[in-house]
Amino acid sequence: SLAVPEPSTMIGSLLMFSVFGAVWARKRFAA
Repeated sequence: SLAVPEPSTMIGSLLMFSVFGAVWARKRFAA
């Protein structure tokens, strides 16, 4: 499972990206 990422890793990456995107949007549109 080196070439294809694990489902849990994909879910974790999406979750982190969602959190990061939400924080970035909040910081950007808050000002």
